[in-house]
Amino acid sequence: MSFVRPRVFDSPSMAVFVILGTLIAFSAVALISENQGALLRPARRLFERPSDTGLAVRLAVAYPLAKRFRTGATLVMYTLITLVLVLLVEIAGVINSSHRHQRRQRDGAAIRCGWT
Repeated sequence: MSFVRPRVFDSPSMAVFVILGTLIAFSAVALISENQGALLRPARRLFERPSDTGLAVRLAVAYPLAKRFRTGATLVMYTLITLVLVLLVEIAGVINSSHRHQRRQRDGAAIRCGWT
């Protein structure tokens, strides 16, 4: 991102964080969706067992492996909702922090000047 627009982080706005978070979310889901086979390879022994656990694991993994786009779309939706929630919590934290800082400055000025 900084190669295309080198000065994008000089004055970061909320739009930059939203766009970068969305791009990272889409990238992560695409990466996981395309590499599901490699990610599930260590659990192959668990799949092939002729037991209740093996059957449960095969059933749990069958749909995501068969319908990659639907699974990826669902993951993207959940990821974007989580991104928005994290951004809202961060914004609230920054606002609360600035209010506390301003309140401390006001209170300190009142103590130093002797105001009541």
